[in-house]
Amino acid sequence: RAVVFMQCCVRRKASRRELLKLKAEARSVERYRELNKGMEVKLMQLQLRVDQEVRESCALRETLNAEREAFSSELEALRAIIQKLESQKRGKPPPGPAVSEKEVEERRRAEEKAALEILHLRQELQALKKEKESVEMEKKDLAARLLEQEKTQRECVHQAVLQASLALRTELDEERLKYQGLLRDFTRLEQRYDNLREMSLLSERGKGHRRTDSTQSLSFEPLSPSPTPLSPQSPTSLFTSPFPSSPEEERRHSVTSPSQERRLSVWSLDTPLDQLMEKTDVPKDPAVKVKREDLEHAYDAVRVANKFLERQLRQQDARREEELEALRSQLSQAIACSSSAAQTQDLQELLEARERECVRLRREVKELRNTALLRRLLTHVFPTASTTEAFCPSQLKPAAATGLMECRKRDENKLIKNLVTDIRVDSALSLSPGLPASVLFLCVRQADCSGDQSRARSLCGAAISAMKAALKKHVADLDMTALWLKNICLLHDLLAQHSSNQNRDSDELVPLTFDLSDLIRTLSDLCIQAYQQLLSITETRLQKLIVPALLESETITGLSGSVVKLAASRKRAGSEPRPVGADAPTMASLLRELGAFHTALTRQALPQGLTEQAFRQLTYLITASALNNLLLRKDMCCWSRGIQIRYNVSLLEEWLRSRGLQTGGAVSTLEPLIQAVQLLQVGKKTDADAQAIVQTCTALSSKQIAKILALYTPHSDLDEKVSLNFMRKVQELLRGRSDSQPPQLLLDVRRVFPVTFPSSPPPIISVEELVIPDSLKISFLRRT
Repeated sequence: RAVVFMQCCVRRKASRRELLKLKAEARSVERYRELNKGMEVKLMQLQLRVDQEVRESCALRETLNAEREAFSSELEALRAIIQKLESQKRGKPPPGPAVSEKEVEERRRAEEKAALEILHLRQELQALKKEKESVEMEKKDLAARLLEQEKTQRECVHQAVLQASLALRTELDEERLKYQGLLRDFTRLEQRYDNLREMSLLSERGKGHRRTDSTQSLSFEPLSPSPTPLSPQSPTSLFTSPFPSSPEEERRHSVTSPSQERRLSVWSLDTPLDQLMEKTDVPKDPAVKVKREDLEHAYDAVRVANKFLERQLRQQDARREEELEALRSQLSQAIACSSSAAQTQDLQELLEARERECVRLRREVKELRNTALLRRLLTHVFPTASTTEAFCPSQLKPAAATGLMECRKRDENKLIKNLVTDIRVDSALSLSPGLPASVLFLCVRQADCSGDQSRARSLCGAAISAMKAALKKHVADLDMTALWLKNICLLHDLLAQHSSNQNRDSDELVPLTFDLSDLIRTLSDLCIQAYQQLLSITETRLQKLIVPALLESETITGLSGSVVKLAASRKRAGSEPRPVGADAPTMASLLRELGAFHTALTRQALPQGLTEQAFRQLTYLITASALNNLLLRKDMCCWSRGIQIRYNVSLLEEWLRSRGLQTGGAVSTLEPLIQAVQLLQVGKKTDADAQAIVQTCTALSSKQIAKILALYTPHSDLDEKVSLNFMRKVQELLRGRSDSQPPQLLLDVRRVFPVTFPSSPPPIISVEELVIPDSLKISFLRRT
């Protein structure tokens, strides 16, 4: 199994690299330019030819203009000569006959020469015009071809990018589905482990046992797989993520060792209190059972622990008194030796802080004498004291942010208890959406701003563990599961928004200083678990309502008549037997359950995209269950039942559209059931009917269409059974179509669509904006 898992990790890593490579290629156009390099060369040649033709046209045009200018100048000169000759002719006496004939001859020759030149120039002009027109036509053709080729190339690139993105999106959905499936298996194994542990504890409590030695005790199982305890110097490991850092180790750990992280998260710290309990034989594991004769010994151990804690706190009190006296002497010396007002003020503030610390320690010493708090002291006081001892108050930095809530170290358990674990259902449902997560985040941010990163991280980890425990506590409560889903999502978004790795467009967001990667990853997994638990609760409620309400209920009364009746004695597939006298579920019952689910989501103001994904999953369950029962029950395959079922489905469609859930795929998943019902209502005699069936029922596979036609029962004497020739004709047409549906008869009712949580950064919260009721009993928090 380990080898297979390593192979899976290697393949996953290789596929991720290939995915990144394909993404890079999809974003680059150079790849397509390399593929179309020949086309680019042709385009460059055509462009060069066009440029050459344009240059030749310009040269010819310049030559033509020069010839025109020369012709015009020569014509003007000839006209001037003619005018001059005419004026000379009019001014001089007519010459002799010989001279006049010579001039006439020269004039005639000049005119003929000018006419020939004009004719030649006109011919050249016509030729240039024709050549220009041909060049312009060729230029237009080349431009059109170039545009067409560019358009074709853009379409090819766009199509290739779409195909690559679709393939990547499909691969991403498959990976997300596999991961969420592993997370679902981990949750189921963890729940099974808890159940087995409780059963083992109950059986051991029933049997009982005797201790053979005062230093030995029986336990349910080892506290850790290895005898080496964890280091006590890592108190924050108690609230770390239940998954390893890398995705491969995360999935391996979630599948192979679901119980190890629970044991390590509970007994990871080897504190001095644990050592004291081991010395005094007080069992740490609740699975350890003792008899009544050992109660006195346990009580003595508790008294020893009480005295030990009281003595340690007295020592701390004495140490604080000594520090206080030293500070007072230092303050008096500073006042005597220096006149600096700032230094005096700083020392005075430090003295007041030490005095407050001494008052707190005295109050804790008094509380230790109260025996009613002994159980809580055994589990919480000593780690708190050790942490307080290790943390120096002089290292605190003043908080730079306002609008936060301060929770003292000793009140953290009370805060988690009142706000998460022990909150009443009626009080929780009356809160504004996300109020517990907002309060916890403000406390975490205040602890981080004060400079105590370890306390901020431990408080955040404790809140996550408490939310996980609250989910397990309300495993069958729809409203409480939706409430904790909202709070987990909000806390995840707030931590992601204030993470140091997040890009910020606003200066108002101050990042948290400690590492949030493992906490954000744990919250992301917890969001998926809460979403799956929410769907599991609703699917369990809907499973017993789908078949009776959608298929068997007589919504349109009197339609079936006396021809087709659902016999009470017939066993109904997919529906549980009802008690005698109990009302049969109707569509109102089904819509009531869906309405309760929708109300639970909208009450907590969950994103619309998440609601649409949830209803898509539920409508697929309804479609798969109803269609599978329709394919297995002959009494359902008749015309009257088709009318009833179609009306019930239309009620469901109208209900979904009235709440704006049709865009997320909830209505489209009903298409196979709608087409199956339409198949019961259409004609089934002629070839045109067969062609219409094949063209209409695109969401049904060939096996499903053939099965419904084979099970079809005539409604009355006027109706006929489907003939074998018609069924053969339909099957022949079905072979010719490109069937996009898988060749299966029954739908997989356990199919799960991967969920994607919409990323919407929450608004900046402040304590002034929160409405905290008194029923939460968290008035011990101080606003900063």
